[in-house]
Amino acid sequence: MAKLIGEYLDADIVIVKLAWEGLIEALNQGQIDMIIAGMADTEERKQSIAFSDSYSVQKTEYCMLVTEEGGYADATSLADFAGASVLGQKGTRYDEVIDQIESVDHLPPVDTVANMLSRLEAGTADALVVDTETGEAYLDAYPDFTIVYFEEGQGFNIGFTGACVGMRLEDTELVEQVNAALATIDHDTRDQLSETAKANMPQ
Repeated sequence: MAKLIGEYLDADIVIVKLAWEGLIEALNQGQIDMIIAGMADTEERKQSIAFSDSYSVQKTEYCMLVTEEGGYADATSLADFAGASVLGQKGTRYDEVIDQIESVDHLPPVDTVANMLSRLEAGTADALVVDTETGEAYLDAYPDFTIVYFEEGQGFNIGFTGACVGMRLEDTELVEQVNAALATIDHDTRDQLSETAKANMPQ
């Protein structure tokens, strides 16, 4: 996605590796010009940075990753996770939404999805909060895991549109240019990019 936006803007794209929780600060300090890392346009983040239109292929939904033998594989609603030890990723909505579960054991968040997965595999967490695309991408690598999907009204209120490009509030012209670039990327291309990304997720 970054490369396609760069081509449209006739700009060289330089990928900078930063910790997730430092992305917004790095953007506002001028260390980077855009965040193209699956960041959601939450109301809280909109106070600090501007967002493009969503580049997600489909509506973002959250699910739970659990183990087949952990006692939660047949859950159908958040209420079924009362008393469960649930883990999210630090600085993300994966962690923030956990408190929507009544009587949950909200575990201290970890820094990466990989660390989340290892905790579930080791049995030190009962469930992980992830988006459905991410969860489905890991099932091949973790055959003992299963996904708990929620019907409308039974799951999380995630409070955002989808994955968007983050930019500085004052960069209004850049926001318009990025939105124009996104408008040229059709659904089939976005779907192909998404499938490639899922296939290349680190194990």
